[in-house]
Order: sequence, then C-alpha cells, then structure tokens
Amino acid sequence: MELVNVFFDNATARNIFNTLLLHSVTHDVPVWKFEKDGAYSVKSAYKDILNHDVAVVQHRVSGNCNCVWSLKLPPKVKNFLWRAYRNYLPSRIRLQAK
Repeated sequence: MELVNVFFDNATARNIFNTLLLHSVTHDVPVWKFEKDGAYSVKSAYKDILNHDVAVVQHRVSGNCNCVWSLKLPPKVKNFLWRAYRNYLPSRIRLQAK
C-alpha cells in the first residue's frame, strides 16, 4: 500500500485500493500484455514503441512490401524495388518537394 501511495496521487490510489479482485485470484503475478505467454521481452517492447511513436507511424506505407526480400534477385535489385514501392527513390519531384 505504501508503494501505491508513493507512485500515485490520492484519487488514483483510492481507486486502486477499491478495485475488487476475483475470488479465484490468490496471488498477483506480473504479466506483460504484449506477449502471449505474459513474459516481458525487449522485442515486444520495441514493437510497441514503434506502433505508438508518431514520428514512425506517419511514415508507414500501406501494404506489405516485405515479400521483396524473399525474391531470388540480386540485393541491389531488391533494394531498388523496395525503394520504389516505398517512394524513397530520389526523383526530381521528391527532391523539389524537400
């Protein structure tokens, strides 16, 4: 109870203490909601950050262009296709826009 009072304001702490637990719950276990097994992993935390970072989300392109990497082509061709799909090629229009 002391830790809750330290980390939360009075109204929030009161709400936490008034939350009823299920009778079937005998002890608390920390659970990470971004993994199926509930265990924390850096990978899942990184994915969550990327999904909520405004700077990253605004540059996303709809569709899945990851299939380019599985094609049997030279790496420079794969890179070109990926850049073309993502509109990352340094075209005159893009350079003028910048």
